[in-house]
Amino acid sequence: MATKVYEVMKKDDRWIVRIKGNTKVIKSFATKPEAQEYVEALSERQDGSYQIRASKGKNKGRFIQK
Repeated sequence: MATKVYEVMKKDDRWIVRIKGNTKVIKSFATKPEAQEYVEALSERQDGSYQIRASKGKNKGRFIQK
C-alpha cells in the first residue's frame, strides 16, 4: 500500500491540509502552526508524511519542509 503524503498550503487566507495530488481539502485552519500540528498528528496516525509549502518570499509555492 502506498504511503499517503499530506500537503499544507495557504489558500485564500487560510492554511489547508489535503492529500498530495488531490483537490479535496481535509481541514482548514486560521494559522500555519495549527495546520502543522494537525498534519503532524495525522501523518503519524496514518503512517504517512507531509510537506509544507512556503506562502511568501523567494520560496513561495515551493515545499519547504517534510
